[in-house]
Amino acid sequence: GELIDCLGVPGGSAVVGSQCNDNNPATGNDVYNADCVCTGELIDCLGVPGGPAVIGSQCNDNNPATGDDVYNADCVCIGELIDCLGVPGGSAVVGSQCNDNNPATGNDVYNADCVCTGELIDCLGVPGGSAVVGSQCNDNNPATGNDVYNADCVCTGELIDCLGVPGGSAVVGSQCNDNDPATGNDVYNADCVCTGELIDCLGVPGGSAVVGSQCNDNNPATGNDVYNADCVCIGELIDCLGVPGGSATVGSACDDNNPATGNDAYNANCVCVGQLIDCLGVPGGPALPGSTCADTAGYNGVWNDDCVCILNVGITGNTVAGETSIYPNPASNMLYIKTTDGRPVNTLVYDATGKLVMQHDQVHRLDISSLATGSYVLKIVGGRGTTTVHLRFMKQ
Repeated sequence: GELIDCLGVPGGSAVVGSQCNDNNPATGNDVYNADCVCTGELIDCLGVPGGPAVIGSQCNDNNPATGDDVYNADCVCIGELIDCLGVPGGSAVVGSQCNDNNPATGNDVYNADCVCTGELIDCLGVPGGSAVVGSQCNDNNPATGNDVYNADCVCTGELIDCLGVPGGSAVVGSQCNDNDPATGNDVYNADCVCTGELIDCLGVPGGSAVVGSQCNDNNPATGNDVYNADCVCIGELIDCLGVPGGSATVGSACDDNNPATGNDAYNANCVCVGQLIDCLGVPGGPALPGSTCADTAGYNGVWNDDCVCILNVGITGNTVAGETSIYPNPASNMLYIKTTDGRPVNTLVYDATGKLVMQHDQVHRLDISSLATGSYVLKIVGGRGTTTVHLRFMKQ
């Protein structure tokens, strides 16, 4: 009989190995297999029935950034991205964590160039933080300003100077101007006050030649020399006892230890000199021995050496009681003595202070040229027995 084909037709054409249609668009080259089942070969990703380019088979997606390329379920040739370590489909992709082996960075990741790079750890330990070297901070020191992190990540400020400027030059001990013309070497003190040293009387700031300090006025007549309020070196007048500023000045009272004088005072040569006390007890008075007086009866007389007023010895110009006279008067060299009996006489000459300055016996004349100009009293003894007379004369 005839072979019954795969469709049950004797002698039919649908024999094993003959073409058919399995109605599967995903297959091609459909034929009846040995079991008379119409079966095709799977059309691969390149459109070739039974071809090798099936899903999951290797291919080349022509993308150098990928590897392990295969046909996916959509028959698209696609590879896995090659990571930063060169591994297709690896985890070391851009943005993934890594270790740049730099202890100064943190949050290390692969950048777009596949370089493992971290963020700089700031001075507070924060990767990528803002507290970087040179950035502002607060060192909690009110004496500083412009605080920033230094190279050692220490928050440090600049000292605020005496003018309130951080890092300014007006620091303690620096020069300034206190606007006081009486001071020099002005500097800021520990309290930031601009203070200078007092300029002394020699123009030296802080010098020792201050008002009231010792100096030398180069005047040998003064002592205890000091600078006065006008910075003039001036001393106190040394008095007659050698005491600077002492009371024993010229004209001041003293004691010459002479009981015959009074009103003792220092003269221009600092000698304590008194005035001769006269016969009436008056220092410097006119009642000296030889001067006229009046006795208790009211008759004219002359004070004798004992300050007794003696009658009939009054001075009457150049003649005494019309008996003894002298001439010329005033005289310069020779003073002549004339007595009624012509006899020589004994003479004593006293100066205005009562001091005996000349004495001659048995003479008729006196050489007075050695006497100083002034008034003198001539005491004459003799002439007539024991008569004593006093005559005043002037030495020119």
